[in-house]
Amino acid sequence: MKNFLFLILTASLLVSCDRNDLPNANVGKIPIDSLYFSCKIDGESFVIQSPSTYLETQGYFLARLHKLSNNSADSVIYGRDYNYSTDNYSITFGFNKCLLLDTTLFENYSSLNLQSELFKTGNGAIKFYAPPFPINCETSFYTGFFIIIRDMRTNATYKSYVEKSRYYDNLNMYDEFKANSSFKIVSSRQLNTGIYSDYQNIWFLESNFECALFSNDISNPQISSFTKKITEGVIRGCF
Repeated sequence: MKNFLFLILTASLLVSCDRNDLPNANVGKIPIDSLYFSCKIDGESFVIQSPSTYLETQGYFLARLHKLSNNSADSVIYGRDYNYSTDNYSITFGFNKCLLLDTTLFENYSSLNLQSELFKTGNGAIKFYAPPFPINCETSFYTGFFIIIRDMRTNATYKSYVEKSRYYDNLNMYDEFKANSSFKIVSSRQLNTGIYSDYQNIWFLESNFECALFSNDISNPQISSFTKKITEGVIRGCF
């Protein structure tokens, strides 16, 4: 349960855009900073898109899975996350997946091109638990898509996952989490050939999702509460 390799590389990226919405993927060149995110939060429409939002940071994540009785046969959890900012919101999108990798590659994992596995089209999962590790329950609880929304006007933060500690596992939230969770990557396209030859390891994704949003108890941040619900979620852009 110890000695997990937990490496995070964060790179700040300032981006700009001179158009109000994303072009059709088949017409013209998609700007590398494109993002369109829309959903309903408790029935109220919510939209952010280029150029009113920009990518502030992106992170890379890898954790080795040791051979425990409740672990999958895969060797690692690999993940990427992207944090966007607007005048009023900070929004993070994350993707995590169990993979079978040669663990001798760990030292150079940030140079591995694993997006082809991470961004496969089809139905996926939404992550129930977040790090920190160690992982002492089903690894499937730690994999899938997640979103974090922070309202900077009120400093309120909402997450699509719950917290876990040695004192609180928040498993009482799992039924509501599962009932409200769906995620699908509708299309996935690597943009590094032809007119995109100057794009390195950039993918254009379109995904649909629904999820519960949880917030932490004011008196005890280890306790999560079901606070809001996202429906009709759409994410379209470059990752």
